[in-house]
Amino acid sequence: FISGPEFTREIVSALGRTPISTFGIELYRHPASRFWGGAPGFDLNFRMDFAPGALGTNASYLRSRVEAYRHFATLPGQTLSVGGRAGLILGSPPFFERFYLDGKNQLRGFERRAIGPEGGTEFVSIEGVYAIATRPIGRLYCFAEWAAIRRPVAAFHVRDSNGTYGIGALLFNRVDISYGLKRGTLIVKFHRFGGINLGL
Repeated sequence: FISGPEFTREIVSALGRTPISTFGIELYRHPASRFWGGAPGFDLNFRMDFAPGALGTNASYLRSRVEAYRHFATLPGQTLSVGGRAGLILGSPPFFERFYLDGKNQLRGFERRAIGPEGGTEFVSIEGVYAIATRPIGRLYCFAEWAAIRRPVAAFHVRDSNGTYGIGALLFNRVDISYGLKRGTLIVKFHRFGGINLGL
């Protein structure tokens, strides 16, 4: 873990306006389904963002991220989804552009309840989800996930990893509720409006 004072200095140095200009490309392939994991097939997503100094940005970096999942039909109305995600950042991104085990990378049913490490330039996760359709309400599922980030700092590496497993429900294709059995945390995410985390 990087020391608190060093990360504090990094934040202080970035106070104020930090101009970031990027352009990106996204490629994806999804099965024909109304929601993720709702039909058998291969799910692939690749995104790359480039922030060159020529666009007026204070930090030049290249960030790539790939997601790959395979959805299998097991019994009628039931699917098994397995896969993972990986990301890599080259260059010198500002701290708020690194990978974190929060936000879009947050594990189901898991809240960190801790500070640090302060983001990574390498990210990887693996995941398995078994879902049962409960029409017309949505789906019930059980899950297991693991994710890790890493960032080189001087002569060592900042590392962080966590795993979780539990049960959940997707309601009306919009509200995702997951409960982590490992730490007893309930996570409620609204797909269009962010999320609410409740620790139980």
